[in-house]
Amino acid sequence: MPPLSASTQSLLIKAGWQPGRHIITLRYRLALSLEGYPWLPVVEKFLSEFGGLRITFPRYDGTDTFHFDAADAAAGIDVYWVQKNYAQRLGTDKLCVIGEAYGSHLLLFMSDTGKVYGGYDDILCFIASSGEEAIEAICQCKPTQDIPDLE
Repeated sequence: MPPLSASTQSLLIKAGWQPGRHIITLRYRLALSLEGYPWLPVVEKFLSEFGGLRITFPRYDGTDTFHFDAADAAAGIDVYWVQKNYAQRLGTDKLCVIGEAYGSHLLLFMSDTGKVYGGYDDILCFIASSGEEAIEAICQCKPTQDIPDLE
C-alpha cells in the first residue's frame, strides 16, 4: 500500500482512526450476509481497520463526507442491482458493499481483488486499486474512471 498523505491521515485521525486500529467486524459480516453479499477476506481486512469511520474532507468550496458503515450502506440499496448490473459490467460476481460517499449518494464496494468502485443508479466508476488508495483518492478529490453501461 502506498502511504497515505499527511492530510489524509489527519482526516482519518479526526474520524477516530489510528495506525493499527482493529475492530470486530461481526456486525458487518452478518448484515452483509443477510443482504446477500459475499463476505470476502479483503473486505474483512479493510473493515477491521476502517469500519465505522465517518470521514469529513474538504471538497471544492465546502466539505463532504464518506463512511465505512457497511451495514448501513447495504441496507439502503438493492443487492440485485449491485450483484447483477454492476457485477456484470465489471466481469465479477464477487462484490461487497463497504460504505458510502458524497452525502451517501455513491455506494462504495470492493471486489475480491480489493479494487474499490462506486455506484449510483446507472453510474459506475473505478475509484482505486485498494481500500487505502480509495480513501486517499476521495480525500484528495482525485478523478474516478467511468465504467460504461452494458449495451
